[in-house]
Amino acid sequence: MTVMAASRGASQPTPRRTERGPTHDSDRLLTSLCYCSAMSSCAAPVLIAFLAVVSLAATRRVTPETMPDLRKDPPAPGDTVLFADGRYEGLWLVNSRDVTYRAEGDGALFETIYLQPGARNNRFERLRQAGSTAHFGIAVQGHGNVFRDVSARDNPVHGFLFRCMSEDDPCTVPPTGNLLDGVESSGNGNTGIKIDAGAGNEIRRCHVHHNANQGLLEGADSVDVVIAECEFAYNGSDGYDHGLYLKGRSGMIVRNRIHHNSGYGIHCWAACYGTADKQYTIMWNDIFANGSGGTVIAGSAAEASPPGDGPQ
Repeated sequence: MTVMAASRGASQPTPRRTERGPTHDSDRLLTSLCYCSAMSSCAAPVLIAFLAVVSLAATRRVTPETMPDLRKDPPAPGDTVLFADGRYEGLWLVNSRDVTYRAEGDGALFETIYLQPGARNNRFERLRQAGSTAHFGIAVQGHGNVFRDVSARDNPVHGFLFRCMSEDDPCTVPPTGNLLDGVESSGNGNTGIKIDAGAGNEIRRCHVHHNANQGLLEGADSVDVVIAECEFAYNGSDGYDHGLYLKGRSGMIVRNRIHHNSGYGIHCWAACYGTADKQYTIMWNDIFANGSGGTVIAGSAAEASPPGDGPQ
């Protein structure tokens, strides 16, 4: 493991970043068409195919009263679903792929958002979630999905939850390559963001605050997580609750502000670990004013059993 204290004077490395290129068929065709336009031998069928794909993409506006069951009637790849203001029972996606889900204004509020493993490469923008009756507000089991300016608030247990299907035990299809960018998670009864399992998930520019227990809890089945440029503040109620409670492998925690949490800012005892090829890296974080201290590391992965390991 590599742990470096925050420093304002030295140059700061750039965290690993997952490149997300075009995912829509129309994006790929547009790239081919732009290349082809400079070539005199560009074939007419390319243009025809491109126009056909573009014409198939549609924008569907829904209200709470006209909301379809998207599990049975998923939008086509490339479509956009616009949500009018109002309270929606839930957004449950089973096989949605390459679809944009966007709130029209600031008043589209969902009780629950649930992405099963078949939900891939979708984009969620400006959605608000609050007051779920489930143990999560937003559950992510799919792959390559992007959440921007999305919030999860006032849920009985977790705000955001990354996990495998309950029947997939041990986990064989973990959520991978998902991105939370600029999201907020607050007022939840347990954890702001919980990562039970997953690989290569990223959490960037997020605000996680005023949750009853951990700001973020990473489980032992999480690999290669990136947490960068976030703020974790005012989480927890005692010394067992921390800004970030880490148990995964080969993650990167960089350039975060972590303060006023009831336990440690970062609790890495005794679980987070790396390998000879890829360390678990914690560096360039601004950690201050936490109840138990800044960062704690020690012990072995076998010792970690939150909250049995206790404050150190």
